[in-house]
Amino acid sequence: MKVTEFAFVGHPVASLQRARRFYEQVLRLPVPSAIDGTLDGDAGMLEYEIGPHTLAITTAWSDGGPPEQTAFGLVLEVEDFQAAVDHIRSCGVEFCLGPFEGSGCFIAVIADPDGNHVGIHQRKAERSK
Repeated sequence: MKVTEFAFVGHPVASLQRARRFYEQVLRLPVPSAIDGTLDGDAGMLEYEIGPHTLAITTAWSDGGPPEQTAFGLVLEVEDFQAAVDHIRSCGVEFCLGPFEGSGCFIAVIADPDGNHVGIHQRKAERSK
């Protein structure tokens, strides 16, 4: 077996509409590129294209109830870390970790309404080369 790339990162959610508000308003992701289900409903799957990657938000893995296991693995690279921190705080979202400065980056972690962790990250200029 040879893995060529990852297909997508997936987060299980109980409510598609609640998750959509979080990912589009707090994280400012673009309108989903693919929708399985209807935007009027609260079940289905949304796919957000972020650069060459895809984030899938779905109720399929939780049967519309609270996810049995949340995800951690999505970390978003941002252009302006402090502006992202300020925006997230203005949305009333609390940080699970950080924000803090590491030797080569700035990072902070928040949770979506279903408990899936999402990191925001910015490489320091000298590390982005």
